[in-house]
Amino acid sequence: MRDPGMIGNSHLHRTGTLPFLSMSLLAQLENPMRRFPYIVRFDLESCIYVFLWDAMFHPEGRQTPKSQFGHTNALLDSWLSTDPEALCKDKFSLSKTLTEKYLPGEEDGGAGVSFPYLFKCRMILKELLSALTLGYTLWDLHASRQKLDDSSPDWDDLCGNFPPSFVLEQFKAMQSMLMESVSK
Repeated sequence: MRDPGMIGNSHLHRTGTLPFLSMSLLAQLENPMRRFPYIVRFDLESCIYVFLWDAMFHPEGRQTPKSQFGHTNALLDSWLSTDPEALCKDKFSLSKTLTEKYLPGEEDGGAGVSFPYLFKCRMILKELLSALTLGYTLWDLHASRQKLDDSSPDWDDLCGNFPPSFVLEQFKAMQSMLMESVSK
């Protein structure tokens, strides 16, 4: 996860598709003078956004009914913004928006009709997205109180809220749930 032989960044600028960048990298785009080393957390966070995008645009594989695209577009159209600050705000509130509006629990009247496979993973996704939101919030508080910067180990995993091992466990759990759904 860290290459001791690598000094600095390999690019003079960040690369990546804007809708899928981590909130940290989006914030950096807002303030180009703020530079920090690239860490695995950025890629893990990005994987969540890529998964959501693909799962919402193709909830039943490539044969997704056109009626579902309206639901998908309502959430994901905002990700097509070229404004990093707006994208960051959308991602920060994604956990609540996704589970309350698009993937409500059965007790809230949601039956997973629009996004059946994504619906099965909704609690894991909520946990991942909540961990991110909480982690960024705690990092901001912790860093400002203690005058920390991105060289702090707490930056790498957002104060212990988003460690790579936790994220990978959640991805494996989603994979198991989806493989079980597909095999039925």
